[in-house]
Amino acid sequence: MKKLNIFIFLCILITASQAFARIGIFVNKDLYPQVQDSVQQYIAELNMRGHQTWLNTSYNETHSTNSLRNYLKMLYNYYNLEGAIFIGDLPIAEYEIKDDFNKYGYRTFPIDLYYMDLDGAWLDEALDGDWGGRAQTGIFDGHADGYGDREVEIWISRITGAAVPGLGSEDKVVIDYFDRLKIWMDGNDTIDHHLLILGNDSEWPSTETWGGAGVLGFGVTETGTYFRSDGDDTDINWMNALRAGQKYALITEHSGPTHHNMLYGFSNNEYLNMPLTGGVSNTRFYNLFACSNSRYTVPNFFGGLYALGHNGLVSIGSTKTGAMLDFNTYNTRLGLGDTYGEAFKHWLNTYVLAGSVPDWKVSWHYGMTLAGAGTLALNYEPECFPNIPDPVLTLEGSETYTIGANTFIRYKLDVTNSSLIPDALFAASPHLPACGLNNNSSRTWVDIYDNNNKRLYGFCNLSASANLNDLWFAVPKGTRPPESVYIVMDDRECGVTYTSNSVKIQSASITSLWGVYNAQCGRSSRLWAKVKNTGGAVLPPDATVWFYVSGPQFKGYVGSSSASGLYAGGSRWYFTDWSIPSDALAGTYNYWAMVWSPSSNPKNIAPWSKPKTFTVTCE
Repeated sequence: MKKLNIFIFLCILITASQAFARIGIFVNKDLYPQVQDSVQQYIAELNMRGHQTWLNTSYNETHSTNSLRNYLKMLYNYYNLEGAIFIGDLPIAEYEIKDDFNKYGYRTFPIDLYYMDLDGAWLDEALDGDWGGRAQTGIFDGHADGYGDREVEIWISRITGAAVPGLGSEDKVVIDYFDRLKIWMDGNDTIDHHLLILGNDSEWPSTETWGGAGVLGFGVTETGTYFRSDGDDTDINWMNALRAGQKYALITEHSGPTHHNMLYGFSNNEYLNMPLTGGVSNTRFYNLFACSNSRYTVPNFFGGLYALGHNGLVSIGSTKTGAMLDFNTYNTRLGLGDTYGEAFKHWLNTYVLAGSVPDWKVSWHYGMTLAGAGTLALNYEPECFPNIPDPVLTLEGSETYTIGANTFIRYKLDVTNSSLIPDALFAASPHLPACGLNNNSSRTWVDIYDNNNKRLYGFCNLSASANLNDLWFAVPKGTRPPESVYIVMDDRECGVTYTSNSVKIQSASITSLWGVYNAQCGRSSRLWAKVKNTGGAVLPPDATVWFYVSGPQFKGYVGSSSASGLYAGGSRWYFTDWSIPSDALAGTYNYWAMVWSPSSNPKNIAPWSKPKTFTVTCE
């Protein structure tokens, strides 16, 4: 496929989440304020997984299809757009066929393929009144190679809450959908790995093969079938199977936008009433070999109900008479880990659009559309977040607390870049080893270690990255804390660890030395040093300020002062009186100070200060 190197400037407000977009998120501008938090959460989840996104909130259904397609074309040509999700009512392209399947006569239908093939030519050649008075100007009726070919450059999927009013208000449908989406993306969806195939195998004997159990990774015991030849493709069996919980379902039945012609029939009203007649559907993904089931211009169309209602996530089907064929191409890509959008695109280019496109393929497949988020995949595979930074640890301070008759000092730690760490790392993970009696501990455990690499404490039940701002460890009051600590985050799902910097618990610095005046041989002079406790604990009982002097024919330790008990964050002046030897030589001298603790490791809590120069005179 060729990329059209023509820049099309559009005066449209856009918000770029990344410098180079790969997935476009297009939200109806009137809907966006109501669903902004959900959309932003979804974008954050995608970004944290290494996907680049581009958010656009400038369109609604009144804009032209051409302007939206041109914008997608610009994103593809200049920003490597891979796919786009339409949320809410956005411009709908239509296609007309003079004689559908060469027997059904004139037909029109919504066509998302228009937004997917960006370098082909979309033709509107029939005039009003042509084709026996049925043709309409403004509706596409032809598809040619144009500047490139008819293969698709990107995938499109739709989340059309307003089209399924039976599920609630538009904003509620969208928000509820994104809530379920987050559960799936975080790996917290516990749906069984099970495939459902229900259909009229008397008319389509390949129904079971189309289900693709083998390439999709479903075993014999993980696959349930209900066939017309056995009298089992009934409405009751369909509802009960959906309630039981299926990861993936294929239905092959004559249908319309709001009904299936299975035995005894099944309507959208029956689906909407399922909560009252035995429980909601508990099925995630659907392939609808069910004519017009995905016609999203019809209220409460089945493709939307299945994807956006109850516990659904994605459905694929057609907006017209027709459906998928060559299921193996699509199923194989899903089984290999492609997203639904990627598998849809691959199927179109490999089977439908490669080479010449005969009229029967136009009739069968040009109405195919994807409902839900095309970024999802059939099988949850843990995201291993290649771009997560190591945690940046700081010491917030300390506090005293009592349990019974015992008093402790708690040292509070904070990860300052916690906002860059995805909440998904702390999803409850019952499928991973338990933490003691907690069978629902978090995916990532956080352990605190001292400067000798000894584990001090750990957290196995964090639920969000914000919890990293409330880490702590404690020691009994009167017990020396460690010199420093660091944390290790262990992502047990992916076997990756993230290690923080080390922060000093016991540390100090010499911030100032006082000048020495009138220093004379044989007399005493006072040396001053200001110490600041830069750690999170009081200085130990044996903390001592040492003073060192160097001058003409003299060098050595000259005195000390106890710094015991200096509180965290506190500063204090300490001094020693140096008795200058009577036989000292007059001249220029320097003195230094440091804080030393024999019981500490390392022993120098505060390193040597910069020297202070003074003059010694002798009579």
